[in-house]
Amino acid sequence: GDILMDIQSATIGYFRGWYVYASAAFMVMSLALALLPSTGRIRLGADDASPEFSRFAWFSMMFGAGIGVGMLTYSTAEPLAHFANNPDVIMGATTAFDRDNLAAAYKWTLLHYGLTPWGCYAIVGMSLETAIAALEPQLSAAQVARITATFKEAYHGQITAADGIEPLMAGAREGLLALDAAGVLLAVATGKGRRGLLAVLEAHGLRDLFVTLQSANDAPGKPNPTMLLQALDAIGAKTADAVMIGDTSFDLEMARNAQVAAIGVTWGYHDSARLWACDPAAVIDHFDQLPATVQRLIPDIADRR
Repeated sequence: GDILMDIQSATIGYFRGWYVYASAAFMVMSLALALLPSTGRIRLGADDASPEFSRFAWFSMMFGAGIGVGMLTYSTAEPLAHFANNPDVIMGATTAFDRDNLAAAYKWTLLHYGLTPWGCYAIVGMSLETAIAALEPQLSAAQVARITATFKEAYHGQITAADGIEPLMAGAREGLLALDAAGVLLAVATGKGRRGLLAVLEAHGLRDLFVTLQSANDAPGKPNPTMLLQALDAIGAKTADAVMIGDTSFDLEMARNAQVAAIGVTWGYHDSARLWACDPAAVIDHFDQLPATVQRLIPDIADRR
């Protein structure tokens, strides 16, 4: 179970929004393949073979094996789980356990239990070559083969390099170690669940760098300032002695709501224009700029440790 959770966290962490886009593409492609005369009428078997099961029996088995059991087991638990944490909460667009998160909770539940999972089941049932050829019919056989080989190599390389764990951003480890060596007390305030957060930090050997971890399990989502204020309280720091580092406007709005200086970083979700709109103290483009930027904003930080 832990291995599967780690694989899921790595997949979602690496592919991010493309996970949703791919699910939608699979659904559209599956519907197109079913409706097109050239593919929807393909007989799976000999030309003179007759179906072993009726359409009703076939759909019943598909539904029962596909999502029937899941719906009986998680029909209530799934929306409640997404009410506590979902991508909108992680991004700070909604607040966990709050009224504004109701629609998002059902939105992500429908992503799992609507038409999209059937598209994924159908595409996964195809070979990779068949799926690519269906997505891009104008490609030649040689091009499909080359794309297939490249995809397999890239995917294997990512999983091997990260050992099945969500990889760090380039320069992240060095930047964190430099901040720690400079006397900065580090904390995390994230919309990510505590379990996933701990899995990533422990896998990369970074857990001991952080004095406190504030997650979606501990406070309302961003831009509510509660988790940031809780982190400062755990460290024993004042708002004037702290800097919030974030890659989204929701992070920077949380800092502003907590009256804490903020540094926007452009290697995440939002671009520099959207980050600057939140009036941060600085916006940087590379991790190696972070230690100097923090020390510029709090020059006597080593003396406050």
